[in-house]
Amino acid sequence: MDSPVKPGGQAVTSGGGLASVDLVLNATTRLEKTSNNRLADVADIVINTADIGVAKPDPRVYLIAARQVGVPTHR
Repeated sequence: MDSPVKPGGQAVTSGGGLASVDLVLNATTRLEKTSNNRLADVADIVINTADIGVAKPDPRVYLIAARQVGVPTHR
């Protein structure tokens, strides 16, 4: 399976120094267990709402995710 990252995309992800790519998704915990899960290849941090107990569009999802990646939530 080819990576969904477009050419040059790796420079942004995985510690490339330009920016952090963080992904928040509504999925089951089964997604993380599949052998073809390539989310870690395209995002630095993957937050699955099944792991945090609330789902989008609940605003708490974004507050929890922001705290997990170290972004101030007072903005």
